[in-house]
Amino acid sequence: MSTIPEGLISTKEARKCQKRYLTKKYKPLCKKIGFKDEMQFTFPLERIKEYIAYIEEHAKEEGYEDLGLKICLGAYKKKSEDKGSKTTVFLVPTAKNCKNHKKNKQFKNKDVGNETNDEESDNIYTARAMNVAGLGGGFY
Repeated sequence: MSTIPEGLISTKEARKCQKRYLTKKYKPLCKKIGFKDEMQFTFPLERIKEYIAYIEEHAKEEGYEDLGLKICLGAYKKKSEDKGSKTTVFLVPTAKNCKNHKKNKQFKNKDVGNETNDEESDNIYTARAMNVAGLGGGFY
């Protein structure tokens, strides 16, 4: 048997978390906005692996270390016929102490996904974010 990674929760706990989300966040939000928004997203594992390889290659070229992925919420434009103004998620690469881009004026005040002022990691703005999730369908 392989080693179990840190941070895993049981299926039972995952279902409890989702139920709390449905009750406390999702249903009130849908009522307020007037339509059923998205609440789950599926990223194909191969796409995630490709994206991780892209980030690792980019980080190596730029000298970034201690890499991570931040999951951010967003919303599509209202004019999008197929997606309306529904919620989406996108992945933003991060690294600890991205000093290279902090000194570069082009990255000043670019806080996509950094509204929480996460001091542990910085967004890698020189790499592209990933938004290829499909809708999740069903409940966990």
